[in-house]
Amino acid sequence: MKLTTLAKWQLLVVLGLLGLLLLGGIGSASASDIRSGDTVTIAAGEVIDDDLIVFGNTVVMNGTVNGDLVAFGNTITVNGTVNGSAMLAGQTLLVGGTVKGTLYGGGSTLTLAPLARIERNMFFGGYNLETRSESVIARDLVFGGSQAVLGGSVGRDAKLAGQALELNGRVAGNVRAEVGEPQVIPMNFFAGANLPPAIPSGLRVSKNAEIGGQLLYASTVEQAGAILAQPRGGVVYSQQIRATSNAPAPSPYEWLFTRLRDFFTVLILGALALWIAPRYVNQAVTHARDKTLAATGWGLVVLVVGYALVAVAGIVLMIVGIVIATTTLGGLAAATFGIGAGATALLFTVFTAVVLWGSKVIIACLIGKLLFQAVAKQYADNLLAAFVVGLVLFEIVAAIPFLGTIVTIVAVLLGLGAIWYVYYDRRRTHPLPIPTTAPAPA
Repeated sequence: MKLTTLAKWQLLVVLGLLGLLLLGGIGSASASDIRSGDTVTIAAGEVIDDDLIVFGNTVVMNGTVNGDLVAFGNTITVNGTVNGSAMLAGQTLLVGGTVKGTLYGGGSTLTLAPLARIERNMFFGGYNLETRSESVIARDLVFGGSQAVLGGSVGRDAKLAGQALELNGRVAGNVRAEVGEPQVIPMNFFAGANLPPAIPSGLRVSKNAEIGGQLLYASTVEQAGAILAQPRGGVVYSQQIRATSNAPAPSPYEWLFTRLRDFFTVLILGALALWIAPRYVNQAVTHARDKTLAATGWGLVVLVVGYALVAVAGIVLMIVGIVIATTTLGGLAAATFGIGAGATALLFTVFTAVVLWGSKVIIACLIGKLLFQAVAKQYADNLLAAFVVGLVLFEIVAAIPFLGTIVTIVAVLLGLGAIWYVYYDRRRTHPLPIPTTAPAPA
């Protein structure tokens, strides 16, 4: 397998697990310590003997969490100790304390401050990653985004895919990197007060860097002149084929239009669903909450089988048309082909709408309902309000590069599986009537 493919698949699997962990954590939120507000602070000396889930504009964790930490916010700072794993999603992430498990992150920028320690692995998808001197990642580092500046220590391997990579620290194992052409300033679609400026793309390894294994990098051009330190295992260069496309890159306005279009489409369809069939929507939300992993698995099955059945239906209708065309009923062939094509297109459109938008309606209701149960129980039974608030939160997370894509995929599968459970329950409680033979008249 090529290096670039390996790096992308590893990042995809990791962020997929992050999406499952986030949704799984939401499903069991009632058993965790949940806090929210504009500014949420865990003071130094405070000990939480449970998992901690935090929603806030500014989150500061200076205490100790004897479990996992899940935090959503604009600015998240972890200076204390997390004895489990940490899952952080926000614009600015700063870790200066200790995470005994694995750190999963998604957002604009993540910084490991001096003396920060991650005792297992770290996975991050976003614009900028910086690990400063004396920070430690005890095992593996996986990064996918725009730029990374590594000044700390990595205990095993580092796998990175982005436009720019600067290595000034120590990696005990191999470094596998996919980088852009050197000395090109990439276009930045991110914004924020604490966002670092873009650095020239390409690979740069300083003379003070240490690589205990091989340096394997892929790029459209060789960049040996920027590698000032000699890895113990040598350097392996893999040339990438420069992509040639006449299609212009999407502008920020096109990106914003796409997000708004998705938001209002789901909003309109969700409002209609809550007006026409609120009971079924509520049942699907309950299944998504109580059977999170099972519903996600069934969602994948329904997705694959559903499109397969649509394809089979189209093939069957085509065969029927061919059979009619080869018989004495050939005059009906055109009508049969027309009806078959229309029916197949209708099935495909309806099923795709359920996949892309119906599933998001369920997840938006679930997110809003869980949030209200945690911070405003008086609104927990207002499904419309929960749907609107949940949809806004979902679209914010979905807009985060890399992480948003994975969370959207997991959300679609979970919502689709929950809809399947509603259909299954309805068929089980309302089976098709079995015809009986009427008694013979006397």
